Amino acid sequence: MKIKAVLFDMDGVLVDSLDTWYHLFCTTLEHFGKSVITKEEFIRQAWSQGYEKVSERYFKDQRIEDVAGYYFSHFLDHKKYLAPMNGACGVLEKLSQKKIRLAVISNTYSRLVNEVLQYVDIHGYFDVIIGGDDVESGKPAPDMVFLACRRLDIKPDEAVVVGDTEYDMMAARAAGAMAVGYKTAGDVRIEALTDLLGIVKQDYI
Repeated sequence: MKIKAVLFDMDGVLVDSLDTWYHLFCTTLEHFGKSVITKEEFIRQAWSQGYEKVSERYFKDQRIEDVAGYYFSHFLDHKKYLAPMNGACGVLEKLSQKKIRLAVISNTYSRLVNEVLQYVDIHGYFDVIIGGDDVESGKPAPDMVFLACRRLDIKPDEAVVVGDTEYDMMAARAAGAMAVGYKTAGDVRIEALTDLLGIVKQDYI
């Protein structure tokens, strides 16, 4: 099957945002009267996981709407830590030139996804942007992959999903798309975003 689209996770793949999310998470904990956690715990227990799961773990006595609302209001307070991942802009440009369609599928709420992509100046590359609040279940469920493919008018097996966590890989496989692991195990593993160009070749189109 020909590859017609690449679906990217955002955080840790297209955008270096770990420090932004960590500082925001700690200020959110403090805002709701809770103790801050180490970056190691944040990566293990919160990074790239759905809001519902993280809220149940750390904000059990708060409404998820209140926690999400704080994120919306204060995420960009920490924008100084945001930057495109190394090689991201060049890879997106080359894929666009090859007429490969591009999408973002992120467990982050769609409003923030759009704001982050605009801030790091890569928003315009994408035909479709899916956030965690656009589907019933975030990754590792396949809902985002299915929705992105419907909006791109392609079949899941015509898509490549690029992510840096097991949740991304599980979502891709459950949907029937190729799972490309960025510095993580997948159907194919890549160590740099530029390696993706060797997978999505001109003769696949």
